Amino acid sequence: DYTFSRNADRYSLNAQKLPVGSYTFTAKTQFGGEAYTFNGKFRVDPLQLEEINLTADVNTLRALSENSGGQYFGKDQIQELKTALLSNEQAKSILIEKSDLKSLIDVRWLFFALLILLGAEWFIRRFMGSY
Repeated sequence: DYTFSRNADRYSLNAQKLPVGSYTFTAKTQFGGEAYTFNGKFRVDPLQLEEINLTADVNTLRALSENSGGQYFGKDQIQELKTALLSNEQAKSILIEKSDLKSLIDVRWLFFALLILLGAEWFIRRFMGSY
């Protein structure tokens, strides 16, 4: 339950921070011996701070870059940005490659399995007379 506040010729209500969602309300009063009622509904949407100000604040960006040890480049300083990125040691790509090669002769069970199969094929061909 909330009580409306009177402001000049109207009433208002500050319900503080309501959670996101849909709400229905009923306002009731009595005036001149007669009861008045008003029903309604409203919705509280989530506040997207990113959508409030869509223009970049250059001074804030410059201060942020200075405070974090970075550099600020404006839209007309593209060449300086390119030079700074190419000369920055921390911005270089690092490629790590690891190869693990094993000789077939090092995999003993596979080597002996192939040796037995080849020997069996030779013996069968020799025995059946196909040589």
